[in-house]
Amino acid sequence: MKASGIIRKIDQLGRVVVPKELRNLMDIKEVCFFIDKHGFYIESFDPKVHRLAIHRTIDPLGRITIASEIRRRFNWDIGQPLEIFTEQNRIYFVEYHNFCAVCREGSKLIPVKSKHLCYSCVQELLRNKEVFISHSNRF
Repeated sequence: MKASGIIRKIDQLGRVVVPKELRNLMDIKEVCFFIDKHGFYIESFDPKVHRLAIHRTIDPLGRITIASEIRRRFNWDIGQPLEIFTEQNRIYFVEYHNFCAVCREGSKLIPVKSKHLCYSCVQELLRNKEVFISHSNRF
């Protein structure tokens, strides 16, 4: 995948802007959604090929509404930054990790499953691990 260096945030209505350069380059007006393990990607919609897929029309400002199923699956809320990558005829949207999932700091990030935590939050979790273990035994 080729990184575009473009970051877009999800707005209040669950929409994200597809960069104009990519819309023009790929000549897309209507797109089809596909889920990947890290995010989702879109392709130009072809009714002969994508009959059963989720598809959306790109509005005049270049926005598409991300299907609620996709936002729920990845636990993406309003303001979630997404990094944009391209590969052949696809545009990928992947969660952008430039901050800690707990305190929103942006330095010394450590990947933990699908999120990133800063060093100080990891230290705090390790100091309080007995509390977490006792709470997890209740469930």
